[in-house]
Amino acid sequence: MTKRLYSTVLMDAGGVLLDENEYEALTCRLIVKVLQKYLGTYSEANYWKDLDESIRAFSPHNRQYIIWKYCNGEVCLFYALWKEFMDLWNQEEHELKLMLGIIGELESLRKKFKIILAGQYGEELIAVLKKEHVIKLFENEMTQDDFYITKPDPRYVEQICRAAGVKPQECIMIGDRIDKDIIPAKQNKMGTVLVMAGVYKNQKPRTVDEIPDMVVEGIIGLGKKVRENFS
Repeated sequence: MTKRLYSTVLMDAGGVLLDENEYEALTCRLIVKVLQKYLGTYSEANYWKDLDESIRAFSPHNRQYIIWKYCNGEVCLFYALWKEFMDLWNQEEHELKLMLGIIGELESLRKKFKIILAGQYGEELIAVLKKEHVIKLFENEMTQDDFYITKPDPRYVEQICRAAGVKPQECIMIGDRIDKDIIPAKQNKMGTVLVMAGVYKNQKPRTVDEIPDMVVEGIIGLGKKVRENFS
């Protein structure tokens, strides 16, 4: 069998490039506030349990999953609670922060691979990469805003590859989610690396076809491990 040659890394944003701890904490606080008002009692412990349930269910929208869970099938109620949540969310400051150590890992990956953005953030991601002077490490400045579809649709990563002028089978997808990163990449015959970090570290493959090619614990050492395992 001919050994596959990889030229390019597709890099997920949340949980890999970006530290989402503050994002998750803010989401928890605001959903608790909304559901406490509606249910009378709802705690942070309830939220984290519901979030884990959503992640294990491979729900593409965790916040909507949690709110819908308590709506008893009432669509109008869901939209009312969702609007209340989003109104609160839009009143808050949302400063994106790079994952600690990620700059060194990007530089390590660049020794062998081109790097392409493949996350679900928009222009705010480009802004923080420019602010931290790391945008030069990427081949593109494309974001989710440049496409009409997004994860977990496998056409999203396929279109990113096409726009960047590379074939999917030449690429390695690095992400923190099986449902939104690993599965779409495998459907496009890419190499796959799962980063076990943040709230998605308990997400498990449901079948053998969903097992990533490589699993790493956290960001530190990512670049070297990927270079060694995909050479």
